[in-house]
Amino acid sequence: RFLCEAAKSPCRHIILTAGNHDSPSFLDAPQALLQAMDVHVVGHALEPEEEVLLLNDAKGLPELIVCAVPFLRDRDLYRLRLDGDTDERDALLAHGMHEHYRRCAEKAEALRSLTSLRFPDCPPLPVIAMGHLFAAGGTVGDDDGVRDLRIGSLGQISADIFPPCFDYVALGHLHGPQKVNK
Repeated sequence: RFLCEAAKSPCRHIILTAGNHDSPSFLDAPQALLQAMDVHVVGHALEPEEEVLLLNDAKGLPELIVCAVPFLRDRDLYRLRLDGDTDERDALLAHGMHEHYRRCAEKAEALRSLTSLRFPDCPPLPVIAMGHLFAAGGTVGDDDGVRDLRIGSLGQISADIFPPCFDYVALGHLHGPQKVNK
């Protein structure tokens, strides 16, 4: 009901990405129906290039690029060898996370360039990256409903995994605005 009401509001774009407590299958199930209402849903991790959305303004002109990345589970990022240890797991997790966002950024940059060529009078499109993780340096407050915890080793993911082409990074899991590693 909420999404139906929101789709009727002046808000042109609604993008949902799964968090660590969400069921990716449950979110993905009504995807086709929701897309008809301009509600974009990314429940499961996809190929990073498939998570990049080009959004248009009310006149149908491009206005924004969003990298809609859901919570990335270990299985989305790497395949651990049976003899692997925790340090190897952490390194593979960080590398996989970095690679996922790098590939999203690459696709977003290509879309931004293509859009600039097709619409030379439009300003360069901003790129927003969405994600659900606890980046190193993030803080939690006493009353914000978030415990200072690590989901796997996600507390060790540094902000430098986000390529510089992202104009804004919106991370779920922390419930308040903040700067992470400046």
